[in-house]
Amino acid sequence: MAAAELKRRGISSEGFVSQLLDFKAAERAHIVLTATRRQRDEIIAQVPSTLRHTFTWRELAWLVDGLRPGELPGRYPVERLANLPRVAQRRRGYLQPRPPDEYDVADPMGGTKQDYRVAAAQIEEAIETILNVL
Repeated sequence: MAAAELKRRGISSEGFVSQLLDFKAAERAHIVLTATRRQRDEIIAQVPSTLRHTFTWRELAWLVDGLRPGELPGRYPVERLANLPRVAQRRRGYLQPRPPDEYDVADPMGGTKQDYRVAAAQIEEAIETILNVL
């Protein structure tokens, strides 16, 4: 059903293969994004050095919502993306927290087409918010 939802949104799932997370890659990454707090916390528990650059999609969107592109250091989008975790971390203490479950993408596994649409919409909304600041 995930592939069908991607197709409905005009996105090809061709060549997509799920795989286990490489913790060494997560450690080297500038940013790691997960669907849920549980996934985020598991990564941080395995590789504590990822704490500063690991977020859920919706958590990062909440942290950067309202920023203008010029507020992120960097001349090019790739530079701004590399600086995004640091800026998001700084904003964490200044924003009114949301209920914790609002940071998770709804898990559609075993659900209906509508469940997949809800999850896809949550991810898309988060991506749009994040891209707007880059």
